[in-house]
Amino acid sequence: MLQKSHEMKIDCCVKDNDDKKSALGRKIDLLLNASFMEISSSEWKKDGISFGLAEQQQIKNVRTNSAILRELLKLPINQEKKNDLFVLGMDWIGVCGYVFAVKETNDVHVAYHVGDLILPASLSSFEDFQKTLDTLFSFKNHQLRLKRIIEPAYNKQSASNTLRSFRSVTPPPNQQSTPPKTFFTPVKKQ
Repeated sequence: MLQKSHEMKIDCCVKDNDDKKSALGRKIDLLLNASFMEISSSEWKKDGISFGLAEQQQIKNVRTNSAILRELLKLPINQEKKNDLFVLGMDWIGVCGYVFAVKETNDVHVAYHVGDLILPASLSSFEDFQKTLDTLFSFKNHQLRLKRIIEPAYNKQSASNTLRSFRSVTPPPNQQSTPPKTFFTPVKKQ
């Protein structure tokens, strides 16, 4: 009984004022990765959520994709490819959503709209669904292109880090450098 009371108290303390839902289960809905690195984040929410929660989701998703881009730009990728590097994400509320991009421009990450996504609610709306499919295929093709760019760069960076640790002649940080002790083989005097 004490534990159940404790759980209810925690649940009560983390309620969102906008939609009165527990915040304990909030997480990123979809993280795409390649070579052990995230390349995209997407979020889904049910239809009918408040504007405040929708805006909170959008901000969180843009910030997450911005962090992903920051990590990708640290990879050893040639400058020409780095200039074309950007991350795509999706935000969905019910059956409507959109794809957005996050790109670095003049040391600032800029998020911009790429295309709308609308799932058909009836047979008469299938004509508009063609645009959604085109946008989703563009999203998929971008992720595959991004994977082809980052996989060799990730492997190169991993190999470089491994080799650096073997070649390192500097002492580990926070340790004093002392000359190595030399032991001589004793020699018998004759």
